[in-house]
Amino acid sequence: MPSLPLRAALVLMLVWPFLAQAQPALKVALFEVAPYAQKEGGALHGLYIDLVRGLGAGAGFKTEIALMPFARVPLALERSEADLTISFSTEALEGAAQALGPVALVDSVLITSLARSTRELPQLKGALVGRARGGCQDLAQRAELALRWTDISNFDSALRMLALGRLDGLCLTRDVLHHYSALASIERSRLGAEILVGQRPALLYVRRGLAPEVIAKLRVALARRSPVKAD
Repeated sequence: MPSLPLRAALVLMLVWPFLAQAQPALKVALFEVAPYAQKEGGALHGLYIDLVRGLGAGAGFKTEIALMPFARVPLALERSEADLTISFSTEALEGAAQALGPVALVDSVLITSLARSTRELPQLKGALVGRARGGCQDLAQRAELALRWTDISNFDSALRMLALGRLDGLCLTRDVLHHYSALASIERSRLGAEILVGQRPALLYVRRGLAPEVIAKLRVALARRSPVKAD
């Protein structure tokens, strides 16, 4: 008869595949916006998709990714419907989740209408500027500009509004600007100046209450990577 340690080892060998399969996947909530996270032809792709899958694999976890509107992401984390996300810092996210560190660096820009075309931010004082709900925090904190914010539902329609002069400006990233300008077939000559607001970090956030051992593994996986520069 096998010894007790040997029997224990044999049992572990038999049950380990089932234990590994039973390990829950990390639930990921991502803002659905091209070119960072989108679904085409039934497949998910984009910079944030690749990053979150790589971090999950590096930490030893599978990932289940759900795409959703920008304002829905903090709620999913707060309600424990998601474990993590990649996003810019917002007031709602800071309250609902814990930032572990940057995973990407992205150029944040303000594109103006032709009527308000300028490369000087002070000249846009009081301008009506579109943004994703809760976004563009770097400019939102510039109280002296007295910008009037309006939340937008999608960037292609917002760029059309900008081209028609119904917005004075639009705050977004350079990658999103290039993608949706092409998608909406808006010629660059119909838009005003592009102002580089700054280089913003896209951060890895985890929900509050996530198991400490999971967070520790994600920190290790994050530490092995340098933040990528978005094209």
